[in-house]
Amino acid sequence: MVGAFLAAGARRRARELLWSKGRKKWTAKLGHLADLDRKALVSIPPESQSASKVEELLRRNGAPDLCWLVSERSDWDGRQMALADALKAILGAGFGTVISCIPGRLGYFEGEMPRDRYLLQRRG
Repeated sequence: MVGAFLAAGARRRARELLWSKGRKKWTAKLGHLADLDRKALVSIPPESQSASKVEELLRRNGAPDLCWLVSERSDWDGRQMALADALKAILGAGFGTVISCIPGRLGYFEGEMPRDRYLLQRRG
């Protein structure tokens, strides 16, 4: 996730914090899009921002049944969940969360604001 979906300037700091006691410090700002690489963000139209439609979009791009979450909400952070359950839980909850479907290639970002919903995708 770090190498694929974060802006170049944010990668080193994220690596330091995510695998240390500073993880909460980094995940606390996850809801604001600040560190995400804009080239990896694919906008999801408002009419396609339901859990079932986002799941359909992710599945069409190869998402498996299980995914990993990185979230500012501590009870979600670091958990593996069924994709459908994860999407139902996080959509509209208002917590910055990344769902990693295919590490380094495919994921989903949910920010704090209602329209902060993006497919995370790297090709190649």
